[in-house]
Amino acid sequence: MPSDSRTLSSIHNPINRNDFRDVAGWIGEARTAELFLRHGWDVNQPVLKTVPYDLHVRKGDRSEYIQCKYRSMYRGCVQVRNQRRKVDHTKKFRYDFDLIRYFSIYCRNNDNVYIVPTSLISESFSLRIEKSKNNQQLNTHDAELYLEPEWVTQ
Repeated sequence: MPSDSRTLSSIHNPINRNDFRDVAGWIGEARTAELFLRHGWDVNQPVLKTVPYDLHVRKGDRSEYIQCKYRSMYRGCVQVRNQRRKVDHTKKFRYDFDLIRYFSIYCRNNDNVYIVPTSLISESFSLRIEKSKNNQQLNTHDAELYLEPEWVTQ
């Protein structure tokens, strides 16, 4: 009988947490690529997972490296942290903002992609998608401002 390296738990639950992160990441990348392609950009994806960005986009003389995120809304916001995981998901690192100038945040709840400059992100960043019940505005940013920004659509 051939040996099977899967554990009993992976047989009952074929998608583990790291697999879900990969699939969610692909969805975020695909939706971001679609946005840029729709506006006439060339979109390239790195061959290796070890580079610190997900997409390289180019239009004319402009070239940008984009880090893509897949997020779910929680209490009307989506939040992004300034950290990435090593390929094997064991260690966290900060992003290199000298190379990456934009985050794309795909929100699965409303199927929108938001393009956020990394200059706004220190430790974490919250996008307010729905109006808060207590009218809180501190430490959040209006998501509408980052939905298809002018530099992408021109």
